[in-house]
Amino acid sequence: MATARNPIEGDWLDPDCRVLARVAEASGRFSATLAEGLENGERDEANADAALRGRPLLGIRLFEGLEDRGGGRYRGGSIYDPVSGRGYRLDARLAAHDRLELRAYLGFPALGRTMKFRRAGRIFPEPAEIAAEAGLDLAPPRWDAARARLWAEARPWTLGCNFIPSYAANQIEHWSAVGFDEALIGRELDLAASLGMNAARVYLHDRAYAADPRGFLERIGRHLALAGGRGVATLFVLFDDCWNDWPVSGHPPRVRRGVHNSAWLKSPGTRAVDDEGEWPRLEAYVRAVVGAFRDDHRVLGWDVWNEVGNFGSLRPNTTRLLARAFRWIREAGPTQPLCSGVWKRSSWWEPLDRFILGASDLASFHNYAPPGELEAELDWIESVEPGRPVLCTEYMARTQGSTFAACLPVLARRGAGAFNWGLVDGRTQTRYPWGGRPGAKEPSVWFHDVFRSDGTPYDASETDLIRRIARELRTRAAPSGAPSGRNALA
Repeated sequence: MATARNPIEGDWLDPDCRVLARVAEASGRFSATLAEGLENGERDEANADAALRGRPLLGIRLFEGLEDRGGGRYRGGSIYDPVSGRGYRLDARLAAHDRLELRAYLGFPALGRTMKFRRAGRIFPEPAEIAAEAGLDLAPPRWDAARARLWAEARPWTLGCNFIPSYAANQIEHWSAVGFDEALIGRELDLAASLGMNAARVYLHDRAYAADPRGFLERIGRHLALAGGRGVATLFVLFDDCWNDWPVSGHPPRVRRGVHNSAWLKSPGTRAVDDEGEWPRLEAYVRAVVGAFRDDHRVLGWDVWNEVGNFGSLRPNTTRLLARAFRWIREAGPTQPLCSGVWKRSSWWEPLDRFILGASDLASFHNYAPPGELEAELDWIESVEPGRPVLCTEYMARTQGSTFAACLPVLARRGAGAFNWGLVDGRTQTRYPWGGRPGAKEPSVWFHDVFRSDGTPYDASETDLIRRIARELRTRAAPSGAPSGRNALA
C-alpha cells in the first residue's frame, strides 16, 4: 500500500519567484534542493568553506534535517544562505496548503528571519493569453524573419557593451540636466570605439523623462550625436526590473562602497506596475521617446524591458504592462527593431520567455554562464525562433566563468551580437560581484568592466582579444546578429 506524501513535499517558489526549492523526504526527515530558476551560471562565491566556493548554486542543498512535529510544524533542520555563505538553524510551518514559512535563526527562533514560499504552479499566462489581453492583435505586427535578416545583413556584426558613464550610479543620474557630462561620455565612447565596438546598450528611465521631458529628449539627441560620431549605434532600454525599487529623481544617489549596482533603479518600479493610474504616464514616456527617434539611423533598436520579473518585480500586472509596452512602441512606428531579453531559463518561466521572443523582431538573451551553457542557450533560442537574428545583450562576469576569452569567440562564431556588461569602472561599482558586502576591498578578479577610470585596460590581453575578433569579423564582413548557428568565423 502506497504511503501518502507529506504535505511539505513538492516544489516551492520563493517570494521573488526566483528559485524553486524541491522538498523531499528521506528516513523521516525533509530536505530541499535548489532545482530550477537561478540565473545562468550563479556560483556559491560566499561559502565559508573555501573548497566549495565557485560551485554552481543550482542543485545545492538549501535545507535539510526537518522533522514533522505534527500540526503543520517542522523542527530541527538547518538551512544554507548563499548570500552570506553561512548556515542557520531552521524551523518551518505550513501556513496553508500552498504557503510554507521557513524560520532561520542562530540562537533563538524569535530572533530569526522568516522566508515565505508558495507552492509552485502556473505563474504566467500562456503567450497567446498575454497578447490577447493587451490587444496586441490590433497593433502593428512584428517583423517577419526575412525582414529581420535583411536588417542584420545590412549591418556589420554587432559588437558592443552595456554603457553607463562612469559618473553615473544609475539611469537618472546619467540623464539629469546637472550631471550629464558630454566630455566624459565622449571620452568613454572613444574607448569603446578603440576596441572595434560599434554598438552600446543604454538605459533610459521613465522618471528622468517625467522630471524634464523636453530636456531629456534633447540629451538623448546629444548622446546619439556623440555615439554616432564615433560609429557606435545605440540600443535603448526603456524599462528595467533590476535592483532598487521606488525610483525617485531630484538628488544624487548615495553609493554603498563595495556593493554592485547599489544605487541602480527599477523602471517603472513596483508602485507604477501595481497602480494602473500610472500607466498613462508610462505610455506618454514611451510614445514620446520612440516617436522622437523612430527614424534615427543612429538608434540600433528598442529593448523594451530589461529582465522582466527580476528582483522581486514579478507582479500580477507585470505581463499586462509588458504587453502594452510592446504595443505602445509598435504604434509609435519605429523603423528600428524591438527586442526584450530572455534572462531566466526554467520550466515555469517558459511561457513568458516565449511571449517575449514571439513579440520581438530580434531574439535577445542574457547569459552569464561558461561557454557550454552559452552554446546550449543559443541552441534553444534557435529552436524557438529559427532563422531570426540573435543578440546576447548581457554577458561577461569573470568569476562566473563568463569571460571574453571563453565566450566572445562563441558569440562571434555563432553570429550572435555581443554586449558585455560594463565599460569603464565607475559609480555603478560593477567590478564587485553580485551580493557583495558593503565596505569590501577591490576584488582580485573584477566581475564586470573593461577599463579603469583613467582609461587603462583592466586586462590588456582582453582588450587585445576584443580588437582581434572585431578586426577579423570586419575583414570577413560578418552579419550583425546572424541567426544562431551561422558560423561567422568559419
